[in-house]
Amino acid sequence: MVNYEPFNPTKHDPIQLMGQEFATEMTVSEPAFDNSDKFINYPLIWFDEKTKQPSFFSRERAEKEAKKYEERTGKTFKRYNSIETAVKAAEKRSKKGGMSGCTIKNGCKSKSGGLTAKGRKMINRKTGSKLKAPQPGGGPRKRSFCARNLGQIKKFNIDCRKTPKKRACLARK
Repeated sequence: MVNYEPFNPTKHDPIQLMGQEFATEMTVSEPAFDNSDKFINYPLIWFDEKTKQPSFFSRERAEKEAKKYEERTGKTFKRYNSIETAVKAAEKRSKKGGMSGCTIKNGCKSKSGGLTAKGRKMINRKTGSKLKAPQPGGGPRKRSFCARNLGQIKKFNIDCRKTPKKRACLARK
């Protein structure tokens, strides 16, 4: 028997939809299935606990999986007093990028403003990019960037003394 779980940014990759969009949950706001007068948001995208493969479920199947998940794990999906608050919560979560936010609190960003190794890994997984760790004190990547940048400054006759706010000039500091 396959056990499914909702999206977890430490275990699962977002799913690429048509084009360049990624999805993590695709929630549905409905009356709670515990016969209370509350409302619930549950995902239509579920992940196999063993293989981590995503599955898209119909509303009925997703509701059954949500019930099973709550019974099996003891974790509950948040209940809301009205359908309007449930929908607003789902929209707010969607604007934030689902559960995949990168913050100082969860260890993805450093207090100095850069990304930690965990943050780079999460961004690389989410977007397919290849972010690398910074090279303190220079290094071949920094020298290569500076050489390309200097070439652009010379090619377009940019005088950094006259226009210090240009991106090419700011990057050279």
